[in-house]
Amino acid sequence: MKKCVRIKMLSIFVLLIVLSAVSCYAAPKVSVMIPATFIQESWHEAVALFTAKTGIEVDVVSVADWNDMRAKLPVMVAGGVAPDAVYHDSGAQGDLVNNGSVRPIDEFVAKSGLNLNLWPAPVIEGYKYRGKLYSLPTGISNFAMYYNADRFDEVGLAYLPTDWSHPTAFTFADMVEIAKKVTIDRNGDGTPDQYGLQDFFNYGAQALPMWGVNYIDAEQTVFAGTGPEQLEAITQIRSLYQEHKVMGGSFASGTAAMFPVQPYYLNTLYNSMRGGGFFTWKNAILPLAKVRCSYAAFHSWGMPQGSKNPDLGWEFIKFMTTDPEGAILFSRSENRVPVLRQSIADFIRRWEQINPGQNVRVLTDALDYVVRSNDAGLPWSIWNTWYPMMQRIMRGEISPVAGMMEIEPAINAILKEFNESR
Repeated sequence: MKKCVRIKMLSIFVLLIVLSAVSCYAAPKVSVMIPATFIQESWHEAVALFTAKTGIEVDVVSVADWNDMRAKLPVMVAGGVAPDAVYHDSGAQGDLVNNGSVRPIDEFVAKSGLNLNLWPAPVIEGYKYRGKLYSLPTGISNFAMYYNADRFDEVGLAYLPTDWSHPTAFTFADMVEIAKKVTIDRNGDGTPDQYGLQDFFNYGAQALPMWGVNYIDAEQTVFAGTGPEQLEAITQIRSLYQEHKVMGGSFASGTAAMFPVQPYYLNTLYNSMRGGGFFTWKNAILPLAKVRCSYAAFHSWGMPQGSKNPDLGWEFIKFMTTDPEGAILFSRSENRVPVLRQSIADFIRRWEQINPGQNVRVLTDALDYVVRSNDAGLPWSIWNTWYPMMQRIMRGEISPVAGMMEIEPAINAILKEFNESR
């Protein structure tokens, strides 16, 4: 009897040792946060490949959108349960940088010997705040011109240029003249049936960098919209709506011939093309006002402050941004303009097959011309003051000077409070 008890106790002891060993060698796990809208089939493929290559399992914390991320991540950081990596655009990232929810990654870059020359310098600059690098790039949501080639053919217009480096091609004045030629009142009722442009950078609110200026100063301390160069730019943009009357219609429905827009629009066009009988569309460079540039939002993987497994987070970030297979899969899920050489090649190949003759390289060639607005990371109340005023100005409800003077005190007050608190 005693012998049986000893055997049972020995068996239990051995079992405990085995279970302890299994526990000790359980697969490591990294926690990552991402908006649910980016969780596509290729995302699951990228995660599975990461686990297969590294042995690290992935726990996905999904949020509804960027605003949901802005609300939840700071709470998780404060509660000591921050994920190890977070995917964000520059708007969300700027907020998270300023409230201390994410950390710089310079030390991880240095330790791993990562060569930042994998990406164009203007791209890397988009992820720096006050001289520190906060994330590694995945894709750029940059503006380029989309235009209806059939509408151009109908009026005998040459196709738009594709070389961002050209010093004089396709100026703002050229765009105005083209827009006037493709704004057509077919039935003579006094209202155009077709317009030159659907929109121009969200009522011009994101267009000022094309004139080499911003509505916030570089130090993010003062509203700059009342400056003479800013007012000149706003007045020129307003002429599209008021003087030339070339704004309106819908590009996807064929009632607007041109549309400067970001790459999320590619899926809109792709879905329209799948139905058949869609018009011929192409990409081109943006017009030259005073500076040839492409306003952009910068998407990336960064690292939350106080995460429990920062080294695992770094491995995940590197995989999704620098591993050729991982970066390609994530880029497909992301649906933005990719920034890694292998991802760029895959992007060009796919879109050349989908829409031959599109000039898709215009989107990737723009990477050397991307710019970030000075309002990055500022409170949303600033944009929510600036954007409605730009809408009013473009609709002719208020003059550029009066509009800028009206919002100047409010935005300066927000900037003052913001700078005093950080």
